[in-house]
Amino acid sequence: MAAHDTTAIQAGLPESVPHDAPPRNRRRREAPARDLAYDHLSLSGLRELRRELWSEEGRVSYWRRILQAKLDLIVDGATRSGATTDALSRILNGHLGRSRRSGLTQIQPVEGGEPIADVERLWNMLADGDTEPKELVEALRDAETVLSRRRAEIHQEIDRVTGQLIARYRENPALVFSALPARVGAGHRF
Repeated sequence: MAAHDTTAIQAGLPESVPHDAPPRNRRRREAPARDLAYDHLSLSGLRELRRELWSEEGRVSYWRRILQAKLDLIVDGATRSGATTDALSRILNGHLGRSRRSGLTQIQPVEGGEPIADVERLWNMLADGDTEPKELVEALRDAETVLSRRRAEIHQEIDRVTGQLIARYRENPALVFSALPARVGAGHRF
């Protein structure tokens, strides 16, 4: 018996399978195909669209986290024991400032922009004092579901746009260099 056969048997593999064979359950991804729906966009247009989608993802995720925190406070009864939305905002902003997620360039809603999924109305429902906690919890859960769906849609679109970038780079690998910063000086090398 050959040495690799002994090693394979000791590792629990059949003799006919080399011990360095890739796992059988690993699926190879197919290279993305070019989609005519994106042909109207230049390469820089695709990159800009992807940046905009990531910005929107950050905005949706921010509001989703806010709603989840508000929901947690209500369910735990913390709003009745002195927790305030100002304190919650300070906590969340402090936490988000320490986030290691570098893809989020702007987590705060755009100044003057519309809140997502009517969260401003939901956020203020508790301050009214007229809304029953059960009704508020239901409204917050519904809004969180809407935001979660929207976030999933954004991620799918980001994947499609990224696939289009990959398809174009595969067609013409030299296009990759257009994403690099311009040379600083004549003597500068990459």
